[in-house]
Amino acid sequence: MEINMLGSCKLCKETKELKNSHVIPKLIYRFMRRYQDDTHNLNGLLVLDSKKNKIDVTQRQWKSFLFCNDCETLLSDNETKFTRILHDINRLDKDEIKKTIYSTDHDALFLELKKSQCKITFDMFKKALESGYFNENNAETLKYFAASFVLRQLYIIEHNLGEKEIEMLESYIFGKGVGNFSLLVNLNAGEDFWAFCSSLTIDQPDDFKHYNFVVPNIWFHLIFDINNTMGKPKVLIQPDDFKNNAVIVNLLSQFYKGVQVSKKAERAISK
Repeated sequence: MEINMLGSCKLCKETKELKNSHVIPKLIYRFMRRYQDDTHNLNGLLVLDSKKNKIDVTQRQWKSFLFCNDCETLLSDNETKFTRILHDINRLDKDEIKKTIYSTDHDALFLELKKSQCKITFDMFKKALESGYFNENNAETLKYFAASFVLRQLYIIEHNLGEKEIEMLESYIFGKGVGNFSLLVNLNAGEDFWAFCSSLTIDQPDDFKHYNFVVPNIWFHLIFDINNTMGKPKVLIQPDDFKNNAVIVNLLSQFYKGVQVSKKAERAISK
């Protein structure tokens, strides 16, 4: 039986009947459950939980009364689009992932390519870039999903992101803004570990905040560059080997100093 309650919707701010919303979207749990029997024989899902500062194997789904039905539906519609990308990426051959790169900032990527003295016109470059799996539409789907994933958790955890940035994310979700943040998306071309996701990890600098999270074989890194030191916001998608990337490991692990690891999780990680 679904339980609802009356309250202020975190997204639209109106007083309505609230849904018991998933803090980590339900689609992630569904996907991981599909693969849990093939991943170290887990009887559950391996989850890195920043709220509890704990890595554990669990069947529980993190929920909270966050959104009204209209806002929950708005977020769910995009998450349905993201589900297709999640499945596609996890079906791609690793050699194909190693060749996958895309950026919404075509000019910057083209200039980097020209530094290698490659003889190619911008039109040829853009055509080649758009011929792969990613394009402006599904890059936008990734960006919207990342913003909604972050907001679901920022509403209930302690954080140091400013009110202007929160309002910017909310306007973007409602289609009233472009989303003034950059997103780096790394696709795992190394060893698979499907039954794993993380909640947010948070960076501290006032003018350059990072928010990182992992879903099966995809790592998201949102950057709120207050002083625009990186230039205009963009989405950059690139291949990586998660297990052997010290940057990803450090960005995630530095926020979990003293993290507790359950015995079930220890057994799963060690296998």
